[in-house]
Amino acid sequence: MFWLWTGFFALICFFLALDLGVFNRGDRKIGMREAVKWTLVWVAVSLVFNVFVYYLYSNHWFGIGLAPDGLTVVRTGEQAALQFFTGYLIEK
Repeated sequence: MFWLWTGFFALICFFLALDLGVFNRGDRKIGMREAVKWTLVWVAVSLVFNVFVYYLYSNHWFGIGLAPDGLTVVRTGEQAALQFFTGYLIEK
C-alpha cells in the first residue's frame, strides 16, 4: 500500500512540475480563452482520475474498499467515486 501512495504523490508532483516548469515558465498575461482551456484540461484530468477511483473500489484492487478481514465490502465504487466528485466540486 505504501508504494501506491508513493506513486500517487509522484504523479501529483509530476503534474505540478509540468504545470509550473513547462507550461508556465515565463511571466505573461493569460487571456480568458487560455484560462478556460486550461481549466477544462485539469477538470478532464480529475474526471479521468474519478473513473480510476471508481474501478479501483469496484474491483477492490490492492484490497481497497474492503474491511481488514478482506471479505466485507466497506465502500463500493459508486460511493467512492461520488465522494471524490463531491469533494472535488466543493474545492472547485
